[in-house]
This record gives sequence, C-alpha cells and structure tokens, in this order.
Amino acid sequence: MRKIIESPQRWDEKATMLFLRRLEESASVEDLHLDLRPTTFVEPLGVLLMAEAIKTLAAERRKKHLKTLFTPPKPTSPAHSYLRFFGFYEYIKGENGNFLKNTSGNKRYVPLMVVREDDLIDSFDKHQILQYVIHQLSEQLAEVLFTSDPEQIMASYCFREVIRNVFEHAETNYCIVMAQRWPQLGEAEIVVLDHGIGIYGTLAPTLDIETVDDALSKSLLPGISSKLSFEIDDYWANSGYGLYILSQLGRMTGEFFLASNNRYIRITSSPNSPIFGDMPYFAGTVVKIRVSFEEAEFFPNILKSIVETGEKISPTGRKASASSQIQ
Repeated sequence: MRKIIESPQRWDEKATMLFLRRLEESASVEDLHLDLRPTTFVEPLGVLLMAEAIKTLAAERRKKHLKTLFTPPKPTSPAHSYLRFFGFYEYIKGENGNFLKNTSGNKRYVPLMVVREDDLIDSFDKHQILQYVIHQLSEQLAEVLFTSDPEQIMASYCFREVIRNVFEHAETNYCIVMAQRWPQLGEAEIVVLDHGIGIYGTLAPTLDIETVDDALSKSLLPGISSKLSFEIDDYWANSGYGLYILSQLGRMTGEFFLASNNRYIRITSSPNSPIFGDMPYFAGTVVKIRVSFEEAEFFPNILKSIVETGEKISPTGRKASASSQIQ
C-alpha cells in the first residue's frame, strides 16, 4: 500500500523539520510518494534540508529495492520556479551542480551551489592561501545579492566566516551554499551546509565536552576553536571568533541557526533564546544566518561592538584576529 507524504506549504525552518521527521519515520515503507504540490513558498534553509533529505532517502531506498515516487510543485506555482532556478531538482537527482553555477541569478538569490576546495583554488588565485580565496568568493557572492557597498560588505563577511569555518574545521573538501534576499523585508538569509565531522567531532578531542548540545553552545563562545592560530601578525589567524560573531549578529538583527550531529541551537533576540532541539535526517553541519540589511551602513560599528564584548568575556582570553574584525 502506498504511503503519501505531502510537503508543507511553506518551507521554513519549523515546517521543514517536521516534514523530515515524517520522512525518517517512513524510510522503510515499501511504496512511498513524496508529494510537493502543496508547496507555495520556499526559504534557503528549507530548500537545502529538503534536498539533502530527499536525495539521501531515495538513495537508501534504492539499495533496499523500495519504491519512491516524487511529485514536484505545480508548474504554475512560484515555488516550482524558485526550486528550478535554485538547482533543487538537479541536486536531488544526483547532479551536484557546478562551482558558481548561475551566480548571475536575478540579484535576489545565490542558487544551490557546491563549493569545492580544488575549484576555489583553480577559479581564483592559485598563489594565494585558501582563506584569501574564500574571501574573494564571498565578495563575488555578495555582489550577486546586493548592489550597495555597505550591504555587500556585510553579506561578504557572513559568507566568508561560515565557508571558512567549514574548510578549517569540518575535515571535508566541499560545502553547499545558498542564499536569498527579500527586498520587501529588507532581509537576507545565508545558508552553508557540509558533510564533515560535525561540531562535536571537531571540539570533543580538545575540550571537555559531554553532549552535542554542550558542543554547540561552546562553539558559539568567543575564542573557542579546535585549531587556534597563535601567530600575532597572521591576518587570517584562526582565533575562534567566527561563529560567535555570526551568532551575535543574528541575535541583534535577525536569527542564527546551527545544526550538527542531529541537534540544533537557535539564537534570536527572544528572552527564551537559545533554543535546542532535534535535527532529523541530517548528521552533518548546517549554519543559517538571517539578518536585516536596513542597517548595513552601521555594520562596522556593530561588528566592533560584538568583538569588544567577546574579547572581554572570552573563556580563553583570546583576542579576535584582524580578519574577524574588519572586512
């Protein structure tokens, strides 16, 4: 007997995770129909998590000779157009996209894009260190979303710190990037996903950590890193401030979400923040930062304030590197 699972109307964080739990519970059903026709609105985090889950589920079910039917949103639905532009369908079919695929976009989104370390080096300056090449990529991605300098500076910083964190800590040679801007809201969402060893796997060998939630919490403290660089004059030194700064930027201007090893932490301006929860069907690491760009011109001052506070409360006493403080 066929089991039908309808996707949520809106692929936001909460609805998407509920859908992933249903997928997890139905992984061994003999005949499964994933019906995406109810979907009318999608967000980057939801698109990436859905793409990962559907692709993984379908591959696992093929090995077990189980039947999986997939029905996309209606062709007339705005969601169908967005998913097609984002590269969603190509990704779940196993075609992992190209480096910087379709980044000209429409000045509102960066499509689902696989960023590989080798491609980074080949596409930019082979004589520069990886961190600088990531900086070049981040500037390019920011220019896709925004036209004004203050907005590009702020977006580039967010891209750079998350992507850099992947290649410095996750023990993987690629990550998946996606972003979207909503002009009517004055907001943008940047999401980076990887299949590395996870936050717990990164921090547990060097820190006193018992649970995944403990690892998530500690990763957002200033000066915490499994691979600190101690060269004072190293502009790209790993000072352990990247995720701390982004989490505080999200708290002040929008939202920050970090999931790893099947758990997540969400940071907002709410007095109930942070919130922890289960992350179904994905054991890797995904970072989402959603920020308001209406005050992008004040970003240098906001960044300075966050860094100054972080250096005062850092449990390691470590100062932020030059690259963490300026664009």
